[in-house]
Amino acid sequence: MSNIISFPQRIRPLEEAGRIGILIDCFCNRRRTTEDVFWLKENAELLNLLETSTVTLNTSDLTHYQNFYDSLEHRLCFFPQY
Repeated sequence: MSNIISFPQRIRPLEEAGRIGILIDCFCNRRRTTEDVFWLKENAELLNLLETSTVTLNTSDLTHYQNFYDSLEHRLCFFPQY
């Protein structure tokens, strides 16, 4: 047991210094376009993870999705079956 290595805890909490907003911005605006079906899948999974974790979300963190939500009714017209 003398060869066990311990690593320092350097992981900062997501709530610190707006890191949640940066993570959401990365998924919402930087990885894919909103026309890509994988954009919706990835962002739904991210929001689900944030909702089911102990992370505290601010309403300002979700402002990245405002443009998407504003155009949601128009987007759904293409898929009337849903």
